Amino acid sequence: MTDNGAPGPPPLPPPGPSPQGPPDDAAGSTVCPSAAVYGPAAGRVPSTANPQPGAVPAGGALEFTGGLYYGLGFLAFIPVPFLGLLVAAIVMAANYAGSRDKGALAAENGRRAANWGLTIIAVMILLAIWVVLLATVFTGSWWSTPAGPVITFLALSITHLVVVIMGVVEAGKRRVLRNVLAIPFLG
Repeated sequence: MTDNGAPGPPPLPPPGPSPQGPPDDAAGSTVCPSAAVYGPAAGRVPSTANPQPGAVPAGGALEFTGGLYYGLGFLAFIPVPFLGLLVAAIVMAANYAGSRDKGALAAENGRRAANWGLTIIAVMILLAIWVVLLATVFTGSWWSTPAGPVITFLALSITHLVVVIMGVVEAGKRRVLRNVLAIPFLG
């Protein structure tokens, strides 16, 4: 009974599992004891015996595929030329350590994304050396034109975009991207 004399909600069953397990309804949901108190819709939880495609596993945990490590490559499109790509490459390489404890698929995708990030860093260092040589050693000759480094940087940026998109898509399919362009710095 409540304060105003109306009957209260029915008592819940004692805690602990029932000997025969929770009952299932026709929709494939397990009926929760709170359904008697809060209504039938509130008492349904997804059944784990026959999961639907794309359903979240019991406990709400999803498999970590490592697509995040490729997705960090989109930081390259921070609107600061050269610096955005360098930041993305550094972040991709730096996050490899965190991928190793997230499962085999995430660790492999993290390693390959880190290899791609380190490859980008190496190419950008070579581009910087090329620009310095053009500005100091090759002044006054046809070698001093900046077209070579600029075209190489644009090609690197486009290639990076393609690799990042392919990595995210492959990780979403629970596969590892086999990037033949990346130098395998990390075994």
